[in-house]
Amino acid sequence: VGELGQPAAICYFVAHEPDNARDYVATSRSLMLISGVVVAIAGIFIAQALTNGQHGVTAGYRMAFIACPIVFMGASYLFALQARNIRHWAVISAVQPVAFLILIGGLTLAHAVTLTSIVIVLIGSSAVQAVVAYALCRKGALSGGHPRRTLYRTVLRYGYSQILATAPTTINITLDELFLSQTVAAANLADYAIAASITSLAFPLVAPIGSVLFPWLAAQGDGSESRRVQLRAVTASLLISSAVMAGV
Repeated sequence: VGELGQPAAICYFVAHEPDNARDYVATSRSLMLISGVVVAIAGIFIAQALTNGQHGVTAGYRMAFIACPIVFMGASYLFALQARNIRHWAVISAVQPVAFLILIGGLTLAHAVTLTSIVIVLIGSSAVQAVVAYALCRKGALSGGHPRRTLYRTVLRYGYSQILATAPTTINITLDELFLSQTVAAANLADYAIAASITSLAFPLVAPIGSVLFPWLAAQGDGSESRRVQLRAVTASLLISSAVMAGV
């Protein structure tokens, strides 16, 4: 919700109106900065209520919330790349999880894995991803634009529709773990989180179909060819995910 639907909005409009791409990126970035600061401030105050008074966990929550402005602004650059250069977007999307995995492996070997160290690695790898995404946007002529008042309404309108479409699913997926975080032991929550993640094994196989087609469809607009491609994509996703989950 804090991202205001901007990852989808910026990808759509950069692909749909390439001549105004720089201004769309600048407009989205300024929105994400404001939203990130608001979320960070709110998170600092609500963190303690989420952790039942566990000071270490409270500190971890606050660190994660404070990082929101950087993560949010990085998303504006990252998803602008999705519309402009899908290969660059794919590589930069992998930067954060790969860096996170390597650093966590290093912490494990050094016997230095703690909640605080994991949060620091998460924030650091996300910041690196944001910086690299900005650098590629600058190289690809997607930076240097100016926020425009008319574009604020446009990207917010699209973003709100995106939130309405995705928020129910997000809440449905995470509500159980949020509830359990307040009611059961941490070890039980960890077991449940691992079990629940197994139900998402098909997602990495079908999500790239939408990631590749989304900017293409935005650039094409409505038409018989677009609808035909959408139908094929949904059918392929259904078949792939059904086969994977049947095996699981």
